[in-house]
This record gives sequence, structure tokens and C-alpha cells, in this order.
Amino acid sequence: MAMGLAFPAYAADMPMKGPPVAVAASDWNGVLLGVGFGSRSVTNDWTTNCLDAAPVGLPTGTGCPNGRFGPGLFLFPGFPDSPTQASFKNSGFRPSVYVGGQFEVYNTWVFGAEIEAGFGNKQSTIVGIPGCVTAACNGGIPSSTAGDSIRIVNGQDLSFRPRVGYLLFPSLLLYATGGPSLQKIEATVACNGLTSPLCFNPIPGQTTQSQWLLGYTVGGGLEWKVWDHWLLRGEYRFSDYGTWKPGPFLGINAGFVGNPNVFGQVSVTSQMWQFGLAYLFKP
Repeated sequence: MAMGLAFPAYAADMPMKGPPVAVAASDWNGVLLGVGFGSRSVTNDWTTNCLDAAPVGLPTGTGCPNGRFGPGLFLFPGFPDSPTQASFKNSGFRPSVYVGGQFEVYNTWVFGAEIEAGFGNKQSTIVGIPGCVTAACNGGIPSSTAGDSIRIVNGQDLSFRPRVGYLLFPSLLLYATGGPSLQKIEATVACNGLTSPLCFNPIPGQTTQSQWLLGYTVGGGLEWKVWDHWLLRGEYRFSDYGTWKPGPFLGINAGFVGNPNVFGQVSVTSQMWQFGLAYLFKP
């Protein structure tokens, strides 16, 4: 009887357990350093603005830059004899490196920013100069475009991108990213004066110009915290670098006396798909 009366008193003296502790989301704060492997597809839309065959110093004509006569006056009465536009497309493997910082808010949102450098050197070439590919361009002089070409090369790209993400699960982040981007581009116009409807200098010549284009890139992806410090991502981005208007090709301004100056412009866009693996240095 005494034991029975003592048990309730003993049970009342036992310590009570507190409420269950919620499991915190994975910690995404820190600095990350990563490498990417994927593909880049670039479209370069070339447009031949005009051919300038006038000597230096003559007054402005039909729209060529530098205050010079445009096409269709004497040597090229048939310009344009064909579409003045052509599309240069290339694609291939694109490795990259990236570094950034990020912080987690309320176990739900992740904010940050990254700098990325992508590496590639892909090119595409067409035969002929758009707008002047037949004898009709120069008034009937027999010709061939076998020695005429335009080559465009897309090189490295750089970007700085803020990033915002939502944690679908403690270890899985859905994110969007975007910001300014740079793209290296190079254009080479070649012409053979012995056969070309465009060039008259018998010495084959070519002119190369290059530029870093400033544009923007936007996209998004999923990032998975595989282990405590390792992040695996899959990402897609679209980039637009606007329109590049290089200086004259082939003519007297380029050092080839007897050839017309070729003026063109190039509009550049790209798409990227990549996987990335990064190490997160936590504070």
C-alpha cells in the first residue's frame, strides 16, 4: 500500500521533456568557388550596310559612314544583287569558372551574386560577301566568289550576376539569375581581286577586327547541396549583346587600295546550358 502511494509522488518528480526541436534548413551562407561544364550556342546576324568605293574627301553620299559616297554610283550599279544579311551560328563545349557569395534568409530564401568567366573559341564562315556575289553587282564583269568570305569567331565571355533563390527543400534551391555580360567577337572579311565581283586589287587581302561586346544575360536553374560543403547545379541562360558596328573592311582605310570599303553590322545572341560543381566556404 505504501509503495502504491509512493509511486505517484515519484512520477511527479521526474523531469518533463520539452517540445520537439524543428530541424533547421541547410546552411547556405558563405563564399563559393566552382567550375562549370556545358554548351554554348551563338547566333551572329551579319548585315552588309553598304560598299564605299569613293576616294577620300568626297562629300557624303547614300549613307556610308565617314562622310563618303555609298554604293550604286559607278563601280557597283547592281548593289545589292543578293540578300545583304547572313546568319553565322556556332556551338560547342564551354567550360567556366565562377566565384560568388550568398546568404540565407528565414531558412527559405537565398540571395547572392556571382562572377563567371566562360571559355570558348568557336567560329563559322560563309563564302561571298552578302550583297555582292554576282557579276550583276559590278555591272557585268565576270567573277567568282570562291576567294571571298566572312568568318566570325566567338571567344570568351564574362558576366556579373545577382542571384535569388527559393529553397524547395532544405538541400534543394530553385534560383533565377541575371546581370551584365561581355562577349569577345572577331570578324574577318577576305577578298580575292583576281576573281571577286567586289575587289579589284589583284593581291588577295583580308581585314580582321575584334571587340568585347557589352550586353546582358538572364536565366535560372536548380542547385542541390549534395554534401555539407558541395553544391551541384544545372543552369540555362540567354544572352543578348546588341549590335556591333565595326569599321570598314578591305578598302583604302584597311590598307588595300583599289578595293571598296565594306561596312557591316553584327547582332549577337547566345544560349548556354551547363552543370556546375562548387565548394561552399562557410563563415
